[in-house]
Amino acid sequence: MGLSRKHLVIPFAAVIGVSAGMITNVMADSGARTSPSGAPSVPLVAHLKGGDEEVPTPGPADGFGTALVNVYGAEGEVCVELSTTNIGPWTMAHIHEGTVGTAGGVVVDFGSDLSGAETGPKLTKCVDADETVIDAIMADPTGYYVNVHTAAYPAGAVRGQLLHRSSETQFNPVPVRVYDSRAVAEGKIAADETRTVDLELPVGVRAGIVTVTVAETEVGGFLTVYAAGEPLPESSTINWTADGQAVATTTMAAVDVDGMINITAGQNATHVIVDVIGFIL
Repeated sequence: MGLSRKHLVIPFAAVIGVSAGMITNVMADSGARTSPSGAPSVPLVAHLKGGDEEVPTPGPADGFGTALVNVYGAEGEVCVELSTTNIGPWTMAHIHEGTVGTAGGVVVDFGSDLSGAETGPKLTKCVDADETVIDAIMADPTGYYVNVHTAAYPAGAVRGQLLHRSSETQFNPVPVRVYDSRAVAEGKIAADETRTVDLELPVGVRAGIVTVTVAETEVGGFLTVYAAGEPLPESSTINWTADGQAVATTTMAAVDVDGMINITAGQNATHVIVDVIGFIL
């Protein structure tokens, strides 16, 4: 591999409007796991937040998450792919009836006594639900919200109203650092080496919006970021041209079904840092 690769970067301002359809050749259509019957569903999403989003008691100010919900009317089933950040282990997770700013009763129970592997920060689960409730959610999802509870926040740590889901971009309240080679035993990534990084994204997300930084570079070189399990692309993601440089770029990174990316170095070694600033459903 040589330095002739083009430096293909999606400008940060353009990322906001990028279509998820651009990456469907890499990442299959996402969403909550299909019902065992294969029945059609209504896809919904809830963007979960803490702080004053929670009523009557505020949740943690830096807590957030995503719930991808599929409602199967014919099967009487509701499936969720739930992910949270900065709230700790879960104790309960539900869909409640209620509009923004109101607290309502539980209508779909994903677990009122969660333990073991179901305490987060990720969960994929399908449960039975009352047919009347399912019909009401499908008719007006904004009248319902997803709520995740913890021991420290028994009334709810993060919540969000249900909305009809489409391809969309969501940004994290703050960037989340998921990888820093300066802090791992392997140190710098070497020429022709590939490392796999978990972007720690919500389940079912198609791509992450990431800032990739190289630091303490050696000579000149490049890195390529791409979905784990996919062939190495011909185009680089970030380039450098001399010793001791620090270069950063923000780009869209397709992921595999587990939210993983590969980072492959072309020529010469460098430290690499990855910060997640958002994602594309």
